[in-house]
Amino acid sequence: MRLKSVYKSILIGGAAAGFISLIPLINIFNLIFMIWMAVGGGVGVYLLLKDNDRIKISDSLWVGLSCGVLGWAIFAVFSFLLLSTISVEKIERVMKLVEIVFPSAENEETISEIVEPSQLKSLFLLVLGIAMLFSIFSGALGGLLSRYWFQGKRKINCEKIETSTGDKTNGQSTCDC
Repeated sequence: MRLKSVYKSILIGGAAAGFISLIPLINIFNLIFMIWMAVGGGVGVYLLLKDNDRIKISDSLWVGLSCGVLGWAIFAVFSFLLLSTISVEKIERVMKLVEIVFPSAENEETISEIVEPSQLKSLFLLVLGIAMLFSIFSGALGGLLSRYWFQGKRKINCEKIETSTGDKTNGQSTCDC
């Protein structure tokens, strides 16, 4: 791949996805198919298209995928650091509080009966692994959609310029598409 500013695009798109995913309440949108990772992949490809006339489908997939991985890594590191500071006793207190606030029916099992507090960290690592897979897929999809959207718009704008001026020199485009 011989494109200008690939790594800058990946860093900006991935960092945007990762840090937006850390913001409380806004990060809830990651439950919808890791939407912030897809946005990060789209931003990365958009920035790449600003510095390059055209990019291939494989380049957009690679940049979007890389943005998704970087965004996931930022989210995972900060989340893991936060979780590692919480003791098992604090987790037990939170679980008891949840049971008080949301009492279960007599025949339903409570959270503490289903999962032991010591198992929550292992469960969290499993969830992070699954989130990584979705982040990769979402970032690549966001990059691909961004390529079609922004590269396609650039082509349409160039065609409008050519038809409005009526100027085509030897079949070559006068627009920098």
